[in-house]
Amino acid sequence: MNRIDARARLKTLMSRPVPDTDLDFTSRLNQCIDLANKRISDEVPHGIIPDFDTVFLLKEYNTGDMPLGGPFISSTADPFVLDFGPNVLAGSFATTVDGTWDGIYWVEITLPNGTIYVRQTREFWNVVVMGAITHQYVSLVRPITESFVSATVKVYQPFAYLTQDVTEIKEGTLFNNAGQTLQELPEGFARDTGWLDNSPIVNKGRPVALARSRHFQLDAPNRKPVITTDIVGAFLPEGRGTFKYCYTYAWGKRNALTPTEAGTLYPQWESSPSPESDVAVTVGNSLVVSLVDIDWEIGFDTPGTLRQTLWTCEAHLQIQTDRHHWYSYSY
Repeated sequence: MNRIDARARLKTLMSRPVPDTDLDFTSRLNQCIDLANKRISDEVPHGIIPDFDTVFLLKEYNTGDMPLGGPFISSTADPFVLDFGPNVLAGSFATTVDGTWDGIYWVEITLPNGTIYVRQTREFWNVVVMGAITHQYVSLVRPITESFVSATVKVYQPFAYLTQDVTEIKEGTLFNNAGQTLQELPEGFARDTGWLDNSPIVNKGRPVALARSRHFQLDAPNRKPVITTDIVGAFLPEGRGTFKYCYTYAWGKRNALTPTEAGTLYPQWESSPSPESDVAVTVGNSLVVSLVDIDWEIGFDTPGTLRQTLWTCEAHLQIQTDRHHWYSYSY
């Protein structure tokens, strides 16, 4: 049972209903649940079965690692976009553009004057001309306004993100031939001693320890989708029924070794759902779901810039049946 299920169960036992929008009550209830879990794990450790998660670590690249001396990186006319250059010769640095690098990799750029920029990446993509990759672009979370050409760069993964929120990290194991156990460091100790910074001893080579770091949550959409009806034939008609729609934002992709049942990749991060749409009743007609353009909101996919479409949307359909049960699925 996760914390959401525990909250729902506790609310059913209360004498008065509490709306989910009461964030102060939800926060205090979460604290009580965490304290209860901590006490159970201390007094009855076999009463709680720890969950397991698998995290794939990405290789670090430094200027000079490639046979041709790369990777190198240059600024562009867009302060949010950098260019690793072409990939037309054997031994060139090659980016991966299937979404598994997006947001996970950070870049540390050192300029000839000694200035160092550290930025989280947003998205990697290539420009292909006549079958050859002429530009390997990467967009950034924060811009760099200084111009530079073929600067030295480190491309690295400073954090490993879990698929779910956790109350405590118990242990870690490196899946190598030796099955090495990773030392679990207290968060305060790791922060005070510099383990959570960008020092070379942390990001280079085989991991030897792990520590809990900052929490990351993708911002959720705050506007509900607009539902309109259309004539039959313009789109496939919905089945007869009563519908509500909501949607989430997704960023990046998880490793291809753990695909969904449909063969696609899970998103690296997915936001909480948007507010639900108004009720839509169908009698054989089609429905059109209109969403806010997240790329436009954050300045991506804009004419006159190099920034590409970044976010994807996962739409969720809720079907209300005669028994008032709710079912959700994504497409």
